[in-house]
Amino acid sequence: MKEKDSQIIEIKGISAKTMELLLDCIYSEEILLNIENVQEILPAAALLQLNGFFYLQLNLILRLRR
Repeated sequence: MKEKDSQIIEIKGISAKTMELLLDCIYSEEILLNIENVQEILPAAALLQLNGFFYLQLNLILRLRR
């Protein structure tokens, strides 16, 4: 893996803002999910294998559809 020796690792498909939200959540255990960011956070969480986000987002989506 070339990333092992690199100081910068590019993760394609995740915006800086989405990564910031995910990292903040990892450290604070809080995240503000809304209709604007939920569609970006779900694929990013899947890519990073943050499985707990799927349950949070599913609950949000189900509440928004009521």
